[in-house]
Amino acid sequence: MRAAFLTPIALLICTSTALSQGLVAPEGRYLWKCGTGVEWEDADGRLEISGNELRYWEATCTLTNPVDVRGLPNTKIYDGSCEGEGDEWETRIILNTTSHLDLQVVIIINDQGVGTYQSCPD
Repeated sequence: MRAAFLTPIALLICTSTALSQGLVAPEGRYLWKCGTGVEWEDADGRLEISGNELRYWEATCTLTNPVDVRGLPNTKIYDGSCEGEGDEWETRIILNTTSHLDLQVVIIINDQGVGTYQSCPD
């Protein structure tokens, strides 16, 4: 009886943990600024979000250990393991999403500064 009771609880905990690993921002392609006439593939101010990865022009960061930021909806802070241009580094990354003028906006804050990216219509 005890094992039968604990199995659904363990499954619920594992499922909740797996779901909480997802990023706050929806998967997709983002640019610093839409409407510049630069193709996504050629833009150095591009960002692709896929799974738990942020893929920039010449770097990729894998995000883990999401923590909610109290009082800021759609905002989490992550541990980031990054690599690019022959280097590897660890950082903390705050990720926030919002909407503005019918565009999805992703705001990234780390030890290098703040980046704002927009989901641009094709």
